[in-house]
Amino acid sequence: MRHTTTLLYSISGLCLLCTIGILFWYEFKTTIPKTNTLNTIVYSTGQTGSFTTPTYALPNGLVLFDTNIWPTEYDYDTDDSLQKYVSRTITLNTVTYIPDDLVTISDKRLVLANPSMKLRAIAHTKLNDMAQEFYQIFGDKLVIVSAYRSYEYQKKLKKWCSDTLCALPGRSEHQLGLAIDIFAATTAWDFLSKAEFKKYYEWLAINAHRYGWHNTYQKWVEIDTYQPEPRHRRYLGRELATELFERKMTLGEWYQEKNEKEK
Repeated sequence: MRHTTTLLYSISGLCLLCTIGILFWYEFKTTIPKTNTLNTIVYSTGQTGSFTTPTYALPNGLVLFDTNIWPTEYDYDTDDSLQKYVSRTITLNTVTYIPDDLVTISDKRLVLANPSMKLRAIAHTKLNDMAQEFYQIFGDKLVIVSAYRSYEYQKKLKKWCSDTLCALPGRSEHQLGLAIDIFAATTAWDFLSKAEFKKYYEWLAINAHRYGWHNTYQKWVEIDTYQPEPRHRRYLGRELATELFERKMTLGEWYQEKNEKEK
């Protein structure tokens, strides 16, 4: 009888442990999101010039830091790829290319030089996300002075601009529908000599990659094929933009490195 009672207690205890285990598994399964649905924490910022690194919050309060695991392959050749590379010497495959997912830029935290400006849909979404954080920090709106530019528009613009400052039609990141110019269409020196613009540039320089944006032209003609343009931002997607930020590279340097490895 004593052995039977002990056996029943053992079975009851085992059943209880199984029940607890099932409940724990269900709670874990339903509260921990997949890695591609993690929610970004709202990060705090201190005084001007003090910025933080993004982390990700799980629903149970744990924090997962961004590990910056970069894909090994990108498509820099196809015209509608987010990583398509164009330069003074490299053209679009279809020089009159028009993206098929252009949308009109619209957000209450943006000021637009032209209300009809457009971007590709994903770039538009990430621009709005970045503008929201920018507004929370500075209380100012991002000013967009240029976005998508067609082949014909670029052809007219090029008549008034030098080869190292404005791209030829068919060779412009703006024609990709993935580039913007912010605040003022002016020289690099003039842009950075203004305290307000410099403050904004410094914030964008260490935060824009989190939204997939990169400053393509930083290292002069020999590397980037164009003069530095601190006002210019190109959408590449978060993975590549973060890789370039972490490695302190421009898109031109990355492209050259890829070519060397493929030889």
